[in-house]
Amino acid sequence: METPTRRVRSLNGGAWRACTLLAALTLVTLLAPVTAAGSTMLPCSVSSPQYSGAVSSTNAFTVSWSASGAATFDVQYADGASGSWVPWLTGTAFTSQAFSGTAGHTYFFRARAADGVGGVGAFSAPVRTSVPVDEASMSYSSGWKKASQSGAYLGSTHYATAKGKTAFYTFTGTAVVLLVTKAKARGKADIYIDGKRVKTIDTYASKTYVRQAVFSSSLAAGKHTIKVSVLATSKRPRVDVDGVEVYSPHTAVPVFTAALEGGACTGTRSMMLSLSSSDGYGVTDTEVSEDASFAGASFVPFASEVPVTLSSSDGTKTVRVRVRDAFGTVSAPIPCVTFLDTTPPAISGCSDCTFMSGSPYTLTATVRDSSAVSAVLHVRSTAGGSFQDVPMTMQGSTAQATLPAAMLGSSACSYYVTAVDAAGNSCSLPAGAPAAVFALTPGVVPPPAVPGGLGVVCGSRSCSLSWNAVVGGGVAGYRLYRSGSSTGPWTQVADTASASTIDSTALNGHTYYYTVSCYGGTGAESAKCDPVAAVLPARLGSLQVSAPLTVTSGTAFTVTVLAFDDNGSVFTGFADPVSLSTDGAGSFSPSSVPGFVGGSANVQATYTGSGTMHVKVADGAVSAASGSVTVVTAGGPPPPPAVLGSFSVVGPDSATTDQPFTVTIIALDTNGQTFTNYSGTVMLSTPGAGVLTPASASGFSGGILQVSVSYPLTGPLYISVTDGTVSGNGAPINVLAPGQCGCGG
Repeated sequence: METPTRRVRSLNGGAWRACTLLAALTLVTLLAPVTAAGSTMLPCSVSSPQYSGAVSSTNAFTVSWSASGAATFDVQYADGASGSWVPWLTGTAFTSQAFSGTAGHTYFFRARAADGVGGVGAFSAPVRTSVPVDEASMSYSSGWKKASQSGAYLGSTHYATAKGKTAFYTFTGTAVVLLVTKAKARGKADIYIDGKRVKTIDTYASKTYVRQAVFSSSLAAGKHTIKVSVLATSKRPRVDVDGVEVYSPHTAVPVFTAALEGGACTGTRSMMLSLSSSDGYGVTDTEVSEDASFAGASFVPFASEVPVTLSSSDGTKTVRVRVRDAFGTVSAPIPCVTFLDTTPPAISGCSDCTFMSGSPYTLTATVRDSSAVSAVLHVRSTAGGSFQDVPMTMQGSTAQATLPAAMLGSSACSYYVTAVDAAGNSCSLPAGAPAAVFALTPGVVPPPAVPGGLGVVCGSRSCSLSWNAVVGGGVAGYRLYRSGSSTGPWTQVADTASASTIDSTALNGHTYYYTVSCYGGTGAESAKCDPVAAVLPARLGSLQVSAPLTVTSGTAFTVTVLAFDDNGSVFTGFADPVSLSTDGAGSFSPSSVPGFVGGSANVQATYTGSGTMHVKVADGAVSAASGSVTVVTAGGPPPPPAVLGSFSVVGPDSATTDQPFTVTIIALDTNGQTFTNYSGTVMLSTPGAGVLTPASASGFSGGILQVSVSYPLTGPLYISVTDGTVSGNGAPINVLAPGQCGCGG
């Protein structure tokens, strides 16, 4: 029996080999190992001529590609700088192929390799080829003739023999190459770019050479014109033009993202920069620098993660990243911002202290740092055991924790404080904790003496305060308090080690009362000194004037003027003389506002004239104007009646929980003017969880209503007003708890 054979080869490709089938079985022995699916392919490379006219007398040219270990290739091309990638050859085993282009076009090519068992590589960096424009597409002066020429581009040239004969071609691109025929009896010509002579060429050669690039020029991107002017050289006047090649490069900016993996704050100079790219032509390089001009930086191969070392000094760091694609196009930089903080927080103010047995005790420390910081108090019995962690609340640089009496008991305790900032830097007090600790011992600690001599001098939105320093008694610092009443409740506005401070949270138009106490290193605080009053007069911040949309010439109409203080609230005590005028050519009276009541004034005015005008109001540098007012003549159609359009709600910048503050509600007509005749009842509400009191209000005068309200919860308060059909909203009011700064008294 004849032994059966078959011819086989590996799935990777390779030569066919004979294989003997044993015992008539169909088992095939592979003579080369199979590449595992998903294996990493070596990079694929592509090559093509920069200008096809250098290698071909037609529109066709050869593109080649290769990759080690490849079985098949996918090849794509793009027509032009902004063209999309188009499949050309898919799953081909060939490594080169002729491509027929269109004259005047620039083509881009890329390829990727597959190993035949599932492994597919990435697309290569693209290459480009520009296809010539035949000389038949150029423009000529009279005297040029067409000639057949073997080997010339598309088989022909145009020639002239008389001096001054010109050939033109206008194109858009960044480079141009002129093709000519060089031979005996061929002469010289001047080359012009955009009307400027740039070179003289000589087309003489001892033998005939076709498709010769005798001139090339790199240009700024845009529209250009190349001109050939024949010089009619003696005894060899002829010049043959064969075509031009134009390069329109890939100019699309690479697309990528960048982010510092350390986040907005970091405690280490060594960080990783995370990069990703979606650029279709391939991002190849990355450049990173803290310098805006990238001085001293250099491009490195693109990677998804790049190590970055920040400059040494603490502070805000801006790391700028830009990338470059395979054609050398560089992207705009992306700034990545972080804050470098390598300095641990500084803690002071803690020391051995005494607490009163059976009562809670508040321990205070001062924690300072350049970034956000948190602190923890660690307490345990001196008899041993584990430390209990008590988070400390931060108010500025002051950290406080109140220890309940049950935790303290009646025996001595030990404690230490740790602080950590947003960058992860940490420290402890005392140094070396938890091995080193402070003592908390039961007892009664007398407070320091009461400070005296408190004085206050106020300017606009601030008060400077000073007092006599307390001598002796272990004074650690002073606490300044403020209230809107001489009897409190008191809000702490400063904690300072010196005997003076500035309250920059005071608001004009308020009367404040200040008092000060001092405390020792154990935290025991003295009584408060007698309060002193400080008056910050209200100051005019802005005016608002409104008038009807239409008035009758010579007939009285109402002008409403509102005064606001520099806190944005209605200036209820305003009484300055305010001038009235118009920008119209007619006669207007009166010339001033006779008087304000509660920050508003309604003035009966007349205007004799026609057309349109604006009512203007001014008090020194503060001025305002109404909307446009149309003036009609007497006997004409009456002005339309005012219709309620909306409500304006004006309140203070801040308030205190459960303490009354004033809100001004202004009724506005559909033209945005004060609706002086409005007299309805409005509902007050808020989207917050608390209950706004009162829930309704009435008693409008001249379209204006001032209401005293209160709110029980802290946070931003938004007040809405409605009469069932028309509504309005106010700006947020920051509601603070008693004891917080910024309530404005």
